[in-house]
Parts: sequence; C-alpha cells; structure tokens
Amino acid sequence: MTAIGRYCPEMVYSGEERRPLIVCLEYLKIYQKALCINRDARSKDACTFLREQFEKKLKERDSFIDQNWKFERSFCDNIKVMEKEAIQSQNRNPLLMELEPLIYNEFKNNPDSRALLFTDTIESTRFLKQWIDESPKLRQILRSCPMTSETSEAQRRSSLQKFEDRDYNMMVVTSVMEEGIDIGPCNLVYRLNYVPSDCGRIQQKGTEP
Repeated sequence: MTAIGRYCPEMVYSGEERRPLIVCLEYLKIYQKALCINRDARSKDACTFLREQFEKKLKERDSFIDQNWKFERSFCDNIKVMEKEAIQSQNRNPLLMELEPLIYNEFKNNPDSRALLFTDTIESTRFLKQWIDESPKLRQILRSCPMTSETSEAQRRSSLQKFEDRDYNMMVVTSVMEEGIDIGPCNLVYRLNYVPSDCGRIQQKGTEP
C-alpha cells in the first residue's frame, strides 16, 4: 500500500491518466483502514466505517472519473453481504473475547486500577471505546475515553486530568501516548495488535505506580 501510494502516481505522467489512479488509491486506503478495524474491533464496526466513508465519497465525488462509479457500484453490491456476515458471526473477535475477561477480572479485583489500551490506528480507538460501552460487563466498571493525534490540545489536557482524578479509568490510545505526554500513575497497559517503540517501553515504566 505504501509503495503504491509513493510510486504509482509519479510513474504516470499524464494528468488525465493519473487522476483515476489516485481515486483507486483513495478507495484502497479506505478498505485498508476497514480491515484494520475488523482486525482490532468487530466486523460490524468495519462495515459502519465503510458506509460512512462511501457516503462521504458520494458527496464529494468527481463525476467525470468513471472509477468512482465502479467502486460505488461494487460497494453497494457487497455491503449488505458483509453486514449479513457480520451479524451471523455475532461480531466475535477472538482477541476481544480474550481481552474482555482479563480487563473485567483485573478491575473487579482492583477497582482503583487505571489502564491504557493501545491500538494501532485512530479509527480503532473509536470502535474499541464503542465496544467497551456496549459490553455488558465492561461498561459496568470502565469509564473510558479515546486519545489520538487528532485529539485537540484542550481535550487532551481535559482527558488527562480526568484520568488522573479517576473520572476515567481507561484510555484507548494510539502511539500519541508515547510522545512525551505526562500521565498520572497507571498500573495496567494492554496492547491490541500494537508493537511499542523503544520510547514507548520507557514511557510504560514511567507510568508504573
């Protein structure tokens, strides 16, 4: 995906030929993000994301590029099938099925716990928080909020203060928390398909009470 984005448009010198290629790349990026959501959260979340993105594309599409219509027809033909499959699979992500009892038991045994849940993408933070809020077990014990590089500075300060004051006891975050942000004591760190940097490992040690 990175290689396509970096080299393909430059290999096509004609602007008229390049535009359809860029459109294809944009749709591939949407599907790539949906696959990451499906990996980290639930199938229904990936379908929700796809619907949102394609509705957005419908509003801003360039009607002169035929590829838009091809992708939209393909999406309309397949989204109902994907949503049906998501319902039949009961949105069961094996990783989340293992993670849920781990979190629940830890917070049940130690109600004063505070945790960071790391995930790889901005989109996944949103849907993992939604998963927490919809879980019959976790929503009883967790007060969560997401934080990413897109979180405003004011909202970031507010969320960190609430985490320190225990208004929140779980933050669903991306690598932004490895970038020198000072947080209060935190005794639990979960990583969902996330590999920390060396800086992140040092940060983790610094959050231990």
